[in-house]
Amino acid sequence: MDAYPKLRNGGGFELLKISGTTRSRHLIVIPCPNEGYYVRYLKDPQTQIGHSTVFIRPMQRTLNLDPACRSEGDNVLIGPNQKCVICGEEFPFSRIKDHSNNGMRPSQSSGEVQIELTTERASGSQVRFESTFTGAQGNETTRARNTRHLVPPQEMLPSPEVVDIDPTEESGFSDWRIAPDPTEAAKMFKEDILSQHATGKSLCLTMDLGDSAEEKERAVLTFYKKANVEWACPLTCTLKGDPAIGDGVTRHFFATIMSKLQAGFEMKFVPGGTLLFEEQDHLIPSTSHLLLESDFFVVAGRMIGYSFLHDGPCLGGLSPAVLHVLFGGSPEEATIYIKDCVDLDIRETIKLLEGTAELSSEEKKLINELALSWDLPLVTCDNRRWLFDKLILHAVLGRTSRQVKQLRRGLKETLIWPLLTERKDTIPLLSKSI
Repeated sequence: MDAYPKLRNGGGFELLKISGTTRSRHLIVIPCPNEGYYVRYLKDPQTQIGHSTVFIRPMQRTLNLDPACRSEGDNVLIGPNQKCVICGEEFPFSRIKDHSNNGMRPSQSSGEVQIELTTERASGSQVRFESTFTGAQGNETTRARNTRHLVPPQEMLPSPEVVDIDPTEESGFSDWRIAPDPTEAAKMFKEDILSQHATGKSLCLTMDLGDSAEEKERAVLTFYKKANVEWACPLTCTLKGDPAIGDGVTRHFFATIMSKLQAGFEMKFVPGGTLLFEEQDHLIPSTSHLLLESDFFVVAGRMIGYSFLHDGPCLGGLSPAVLHVLFGGSPEEATIYIKDCVDLDIRETIKLLEGTAELSSEEKKLINELALSWDLPLVTCDNRRWLFDKLILHAVLGRTSRQVKQLRRGLKETLIWPLLTERKDTIPLLSKSI
């Protein structure tokens, strides 16, 4: 309201954004939460604004948008005087260009110019077109009105050729960008990607039913650890020891893989098993240094994207804070809950800062030790709430930032990234419950 005081008289306002493509653009209203529009809501990926221009529209009145007239005493910026190189006179900075343009066309201010265009055809006949232009007496609009064109008779012109162009062929993925339903848009996108790579080298995923659980997991991880793979190429899944073939086998593979990704692998890369995501229903990437250095989260990103590309199950329950940062949101604007902190000791220490009750010396000691380990100041009465926000931000997103980068890299390698960034309404499809 301070920046746009006229809105105070508009009876409230609503925000709008552009939807559609260059061929069918229109404005749609951004839903308003109960507490009104605020920055964190507008930057949330679920709002699907991104870098779009936001328009403001008053709800009850039409406001006059004409700028207020300046008084003579106002300091109007007109620039310094410039000397004309033709006549030698000085003109204001804002007028010198128009003066120079008019001065460079003296021959157009008098008389008429007649242009004769002669075209020789293969038959030897000649068609002569004469166009007479009246000289300009003002700006470009005046010259356009005074222009006279003499065109050849209609029967002398070649018949125009009518070509039917399918608008869907103008650009490769135009359909999914304008599809109103996100599920339909995702389906179109995946069909386009898979059809473009249909002639590529097939990928083979094989599992022997007679192997142990760890050997089966090793076969899956070996497949997804391959480098320089075109993940949109045709996929062939084979179960040794089972005569089943076709889509049923493929669905079984992806269901098994995504279940392992969510519940953990039995292979003990770290003590207690290999769990890439911790905490059910609000999954957070593990902070294991060994898993990070082994690029396991790149593998996880490939698994998620590859299953999505082939209509397999998704990784359900990813934390909203992780999703927000994964698709370009600022960590400071993410909505983080205390349950997102998977380390119980750290969670209990941070929870001590909640409320306004006076902290005991032992509680202050625990908080200060944690704060100092993350280069944060000691707790005081004044910075208590601020320190709570900083500690939980670092505990959830600061310690997992590299893991999120690896996830993003894996998703990009499966070629689904353009869909998720240009159609943010499809992001929930990637993390819906299995």
